[in-house]
Amino acid sequence: MPPLTTTFMRAFSAPILAVLFWLFPIKVAPKTLLKLAFVLWVIGGGMLLITGAGRLGGIDPNITSPGFMIGLTIAVAVGLAKGKFILSKTSQRNIDRIQSFNDEPQSLFQVYSIRSWVIIELMLLLSAALTWFAAPMLIRGYVNIAVGVGLVISSFQYLSAISCCANANTQATAS
Repeated sequence: MPPLTTTFMRAFSAPILAVLFWLFPIKVAPKTLLKLAFVLWVIGGGMLLITGAGRLGGIDPNITSPGFMIGLTIAVAVGLAKGKFILSKTSQRNIDRIQSFNDEPQSLFQVYSIRSWVIIELMLLLSAALTWFAAPMLIRGYVNIAVGVGLVISSFQYLSAISCCANANTQATAS
């Protein structure tokens, strides 16, 4: 089990980041906010996938057992569903909000809405609660995989919006 301070820092990294963004007086274009939102979303998902894979890989010497593979398949399926049907809607709402800024520079804090910051924190607290309450490593690994897959899948919404903005700018310049 990681030290309490490590778990605490992981659990409260979103509010810490939000406060730093709020206090940091840099303003950036909405297009930059979209890129930052994508990077944070995909890095968070990637870190959870790596953590989940590490947890799963460290517990079962027979990693190809049917029970293990069924659990992993369920975790990935839950992550795909969460990414496609829940987090993609959150991402799209955030994209629409950022695009409504009409090229007016915004604070880094505006990378996500308050609601999105809360959702991020709830996901981090879920992971921390599993650690604090000593949930089996297998369960923690599957949850990390599910949430990580969901974040990575929904991050493609941001990538699509970024490329759409790039295409719009290219067409506007050509006109």
